[in-house]
Amino acid sequence: MAYRAAYGAHASRQLLRRWRWFLHLWTPGDRTRFDDAIQKGYTDYLARQAESAAYLRALNAAIKAGHKHFTWRGPYAPPEAKNKNPNKRRNR
Repeated sequence: MAYRAAYGAHASRQLLRRWRWFLHLWTPGDRTRFDDAIQKGYTDYLARQAESAAYLRALNAAIKAGHKHFTWRGPYAPPEAKNKNPNKRRNR
């Protein structure tokens, strides 16, 4: 009812679009925008996964080849690697 009243009172397009989203009163244009956003997010996700897989393959190949000098980055670094930062100043 509130949506109909707002529509009848010539509410702004942005307000009506937001209400349609939350009330699930989607127009064909709303569905298209939603589908496009989901597709873009999924495509970006797949690209990140491929990038991560390529990095891990290269890292594993380097480890198997006997290279011992590589830099740990990211949340999966072991605790001792996280604490070693030559640029970090220590409080004395």
